[in-house]
Amino acid sequence: MKRLVFTVVPLVAVIAGCAVGNPKPTTYISDVGATLNGDVASSFVGDTAFWWRYGETTASGSETPHRTVAIAGNQRYPVSQPISGLTANTTYHSQMCVEDGQEDPPRVVCNSDRTFTTGPAGGRSGITFTTDRTGNNEIFVMDAGGGNPTNLTNNAADDSDGMSWSPDGTKIAFATQRGGSYEIYVMNADGSNQTNLTNRSGDDVLPAWSPDGTKIAFSTERDGNQEIYVMDANGGNPTNLTNNAADDRYPAWSPDGSRIAFETERDGNSEVYVMGAAGGNPTRLTNDSHVDYYPAWSPDGTKIAFDTYRTADAEVYVMDADGGNQTNLTNDDMSNDLYPAWSPDGTKITFTSTRDGNAEIYSMDPDGDNPTNLTNNPSTDLYPFWSPRP
Repeated sequence: MKRLVFTVVPLVAVIAGCAVGNPKPTTYISDVGATLNGDVASSFVGDTAFWWRYGETTASGSETPHRTVAIAGNQRYPVSQPISGLTANTTYHSQMCVEDGQEDPPRVVCNSDRTFTTGPAGGRSGITFTTDRTGNNEIFVMDAGGGNPTNLTNNAADDSDGMSWSPDGTKIAFATQRGGSYEIYVMNADGSNQTNLTNRSGDDVLPAWSPDGTKIAFSTERDGNQEIYVMDANGGNPTNLTNNAADDRYPAWSPDGSRIAFETERDGNSEVYVMGAAGGNPTRLTNDSHVDYYPAWSPDGTKIAFDTYRTADAEVYVMDADGGNQTNLTNDDMSNDLYPAWSPDGTKITFTSTRDGNAEIYSMDPDGDNPTNLTNNPSTDLYPFWSPRP
């Protein structure tokens, strides 16, 4: 029997004829978890394996699952991997590794050591959602299994047009109409210290926190039509990213923070696009005569879930990050299935469904199996959003 021999080569420069990994800053850092990011490149065409080694010392001790990316040659492919079970206030070491299976023996190339530090203990886990069970729209939080629903906003105004957790799980940005028009507010994960970030006339909605915690993207009508803006996490330096006469909505950051997916009507109907984090290179991912909107990235950056009206009712679809392999996950022509959101470990997708006669929050496997009602309440429950803290 032939024994495979693996040669580990520290990455100093691109090695001719070999796959290489380029690590990027760690994002979604909480007290117990983080997302490791990078991209993979190779001069070969074919599947290339990648993974990360990590631990509290340079000896690592832990390793993410080995995954593969299909390389088409001389291109870089962004990849991410969420990790959990970490200790608060602790510095961790990581190395990104790639293996080119076309070499004989296979060559493993690992980058030099990088570090990140977890946050202080106290981040909240769970799923936030909007509900009218108090008589007006409020933001509630519940456990991942649907238990212990708790009102966070407790305000007579409408708090219903989008929300987003900070990457460390300690804060929540949300849209509220308590000033007459919708504004972006931020509050602590327990609902305290609710603060207006935008302070403008004209609706500001659908906040999306950047994976490094420094920015919040949102949709606004301050220029007369809906545009995607980004601002500092404290509300400063608002900047128009889309600058297009068509309506642009529903920003969603890639896990590595380099791209933003969004919905736009610039082709005459709603399509899902992706652009650079600074607004450059807008690229269409969907191309269908029906409405496609509300993109949501998987935690590993390889997939985007989205809503579409390609069938009799709204369905949740998933596609590759480049727009390929668009697949119906919900397949229920008798109800509307909307607003997908991935769990931080990528094992579940929550969504709103009307299959029980009213809008409820459901959870399903990433392939659409095992749909489960989490809310079971006669009220209208919308916009589920997972805490990044596992």
